Amino acid sequence: MSGEDYTLCSFTKSSLPDDIGLLREEDRKIDVSIDELDIRRALIRRKINDLAAPACSLSPEILSTIFTYAYPLPSFLPRLNLQSLEADDFVSADARAVLLDPPASETHVSKPIILGAVCSYWRQVAWSTPMLWSALDLRPLPTTRSYKAAIALLHLYARNARDIGLKLQIVFHWSLVLGMDINKREGPAQSLGDALCSPEVLATVCMLVLSNPPDAWLPHLSRGFINLHTLAIIAKGPKPKATVTVTNVPALRHVSLCGIRDSISLPFHQLLSMTLRDMPVDLMYELLLAGTSLVSYRTRVAVSSRDVRISLPPADPPISFHDLEHLEWAGNYTPWSRNLQRFRFPSLQYLHLHEGMPLTDFGLLPLFKILPNTLKTVHFEGFFEEENIMEILFVLPQVETVILEKCDSDSVRYVLQQIGRRSISLEERFVPHLRRLKIEGTSQVPDDSFPFEFSHIMVKALLRRTRAYDGPLCLEINPATMVQWSWEVADTFKDLIVHNAVPLKIVVEGEEVDWASLVPRIF
Repeated sequence: MSGEDYTLCSFTKSSLPDDIGLLREEDRKIDVSIDELDIRRALIRRKINDLAAPACSLSPEILSTIFTYAYPLPSFLPRLNLQSLEADDFVSADARAVLLDPPASETHVSKPIILGAVCSYWRQVAWSTPMLWSALDLRPLPTTRSYKAAIALLHLYARNARDIGLKLQIVFHWSLVLGMDINKREGPAQSLGDALCSPEVLATVCMLVLSNPPDAWLPHLSRGFINLHTLAIIAKGPKPKATVTVTNVPALRHVSLCGIRDSISLPFHQLLSMTLRDMPVDLMYELLLAGTSLVSYRTRVAVSSRDVRISLPPADPPISFHDLEHLEWAGNYTPWSRNLQRFRFPSLQYLHLHEGMPLTDFGLLPLFKILPNTLKTVHFEGFFEEENIMEILFVLPQVETVILEKCDSDSVRYVLQQIGRRSISLEERFVPHLRRLKIEGTSQVPDDSFPFEFSHIMVKALLRRTRAYDGPLCLEINPATMVQWSWEVADTFKDLIVHNAVPLKIVVEGEEVDWASLVPRIF
């Protein structure tokens, strides 16, 4: 304080002047001095706290690593795999959906921003850790404020992600789309679309997942996402998308599409994988024919064919997909399924089939007989007819892994019994090279699980299998509640695996069963 301030403040009660103006001025100066001291004290205390905090003694590298492990990135795999999610699936125009996974609002604060609010040192470290900013999940509400918050977050993440790239997911909940025209080119939704196409974002986004996006956004996909390697578009709102065109994406390798009903234009020559769902079956064939360099081609659900049919090449010679290693085919086995016979997959390693495959109606069994020896895994999903499973496996002796997902318990029991069936010659053995059997859930029938009787069937089958065949065998069961172990079964497995060192492994929900210390119970 100045000398004059000190003199004024040195007044005693008896010596205070009688000039009211001078007293008011003195009171104002004291308030200013107190405010300055409060600000100075707050800065000093903050510095003391920063220096005394244990976290501040950590190096930036260690603290950055802790941040990364403490706040894992959101996973976009469910939508990349086109799983059915409540936020995406349109129910009806009259429905009032209960948001099981509420969309983010403008009041939501992202984890990196929370870290940066602890202290200046944490903010400096968090802002200089690109991994924290490499994935952003936006779920805007239909308000201007919400879109402005989403735009601000998008620019902040794109700036801080830097060279590591930004994985971006934008979800428009179908129930929020009802009654609002998000497809027009003006308005809050389009302002977010314009931010998506800003130079900073275009150069940073490496993965883009859009659920029920506005129609006006789709042309932006060809604006120049130069580092975009993965794209997913889910269109399951009240108005399915008719056409999608994507160009000017030199790094694009993986595409997932759902609900597109008319035509699709993609840089097929550079794609490595394609996943399709809720699309006309003939359009799926068209895309398969166009993707000559695909390594993975998956269809989840098909809808009826379009009125305009594509013209397939002549049946002779067959069409070969030399690079295709993973093939999944699902839904609507109409006469279009006959065309599968025209295809050859000389490099196929993983085959995923869904219930409904008409082996005899359309003569598809010969297709399986000519599948290559490179095929090692067959995945059955939703099968209720064990005869179909058996017919396919009997003509695929080269298979080493069989996966039964959401198949009914009777089918699973039958397959296990066949695995333990006695055979006289190698030619009669059922899946002679089997090394891994995975049971992934059962059908959606209530109480369709495996009681104690199933564990007895299982132990008999595996006991016969390990005695008759050389080589290890692994049985995986998920979820754990599917099967119950009795004392008798536990003792048998303990004798086999622990005492006799039989190369048999039982894995339940990702963990190998320790038979030496197991107490029989429901897992």
